[in-house]
Amino acid sequence: THPLPFPLLLRVANRIPGYNDQGHVTLVPPGESANRGDKLAYKYDIRQDNWNLRTLQSLSTNADTSMRPCPGCPFYADFQTFVNYYETTEYADSWIMAAALNRSVAFPSGRGNANFGAAFTSGSKLGLAEAVKKGTAYMSVFMQIIRDLEDAMTDCDNKCDPDDLSCQDIGAEAVHSLDAAVALYAGSLEGTDGTENSGVMPYALANRRAADFRTGGPQGERSSGTAHVNYEVIKEFKHAQTRLLADECNLARQNKWRIVNLMKVPLVQGVLRYAYMRDFNNPSDAPTREKEQAEGATFAAALLPFVHKCDTADATLIYNNMRIGSDANKVVFADVKAALERNYGCMGISCPLVGGFHNGQDYELGATPCTEGTLQGPAAPDFSQLPSSSGGSGGGNAGVAVGWILAVCLAGVVGFMAYRRFGKRKNIADVMKPPANNLAAVSEIA
Repeated sequence: THPLPFPLLLRVANRIPGYNDQGHVTLVPPGESANRGDKLAYKYDIRQDNWNLRTLQSLSTNADTSMRPCPGCPFYADFQTFVNYYETTEYADSWIMAAALNRSVAFPSGRGNANFGAAFTSGSKLGLAEAVKKGTAYMSVFMQIIRDLEDAMTDCDNKCDPDDLSCQDIGAEAVHSLDAAVALYAGSLEGTDGTENSGVMPYALANRRAADFRTGGPQGERSSGTAHVNYEVIKEFKHAQTRLLADECNLARQNKWRIVNLMKVPLVQGVLRYAYMRDFNNPSDAPTREKEQAEGATFAAALLPFVHKCDTADATLIYNNMRIGSDANKVVFADVKAALERNYGCMGISCPLVGGFHNGQDYELGATPCTEGTLQGPAAPDFSQLPSSSGGSGGGNAGVAVGWILAVCLAGVVGFMAYRRFGKRKNIADVMKPPANNLAAVSEIA
């Protein structure tokens, strides 16, 4: 038996990536491992064999150090937006664990609080599970994607001295960080061409919401197929790769800016979808009500810091409608929609990018798309004219083939999972021992 010598950060379901003699990524069925063309039997224990100590939880609990370009430096701008809103660096883990344990979370800022225990009394864990899953993917992993994009920009800025023979290829280092961002954006469950619709990361969310808001296809006018957002994100990833390799750091920052803003679109669509469902389709059974409330509240939790940066009153309005424990009879979809639309430009998105809530035949009453802006969204700033601290997303108050993403994704998964492989090996069970009641609660939800 051969334990895999890299962390199970991403859930690899039916395929394990590895290298062949040419350095290409290969895929092998479950129960086999790829090692220079040889097949090896393996088993993997997530608590005994994660020598690199990376977990989905650690993306949030380590954020105070990982979300900076250097020790003691200010936080990356978008992460600072979330710290400003929640006043804690572990906001994602706090949300996820509160849901996992069916308890309350009170953030230091007093904003974004949630009392799952008081609101979810049916005995069903459907709502709690949704808050855990969506909190992990769209609060924790979402910010890690931004962090890896920022890391790529930092690598690009760190120019080599031509006389320093020990200096590494900075372009390659930057692209490695970009690959990590792509790997997390797509996840490991999308298949080889990105069309299986079986993923759980932002790429899959964009496709699902595009079907709801008629924003699929290269032109963003279909109710099926790959999301227009994904076409655009993939294009920006590809352009960023080219620019990083060419040492065009400020141009690559424009690609990063667009990627982060495009990633907000499915979150906006998620808030709109569940605001509509809670206003007009409030189900009679408690488990379904809790599920819809949890989904809407978690999408809002992942988006509200961006809205708050633009307009605090609109962020408060959205929170009061979507929060855990809000009365469905008092949710007003029209108010939530208007509050979001007032801030599209500030968040770097547009009405055509978001679309309108669609039932497969027509737009729902009162849910048609607004018309301001273009499908391309606002233009990216000229980062050569801005200080480096201005690298956050949003507009301020001021067809690449889809298959490409999986090629980079798999390479990024391998690189990300092998990262620090040859450092000091530790057993994750020695450093991560949550209380037994935590484990029970989480296992019951799974």
